[in-house]
Amino acid sequence: MTTCSTIGAIIMTPLLTKLLAGILVLLRGFFLWHLLLFLVLFAVSN
Repeated sequence: MTTCSTIGAIIMTPLLTKLLAGILVLLRGFFLWHLLLFLVLFAVSN
């Protein structure tokens, strides 16, 4: 479930920003994935 929501966030964030703000924000998928992986591992290790 966490994997699906993480992948969904990478895909849906630019689309929701375009829908709500009218501007397309391009995210680097690898950077976002790396950041989320770090946060999850940091939370699990503590």
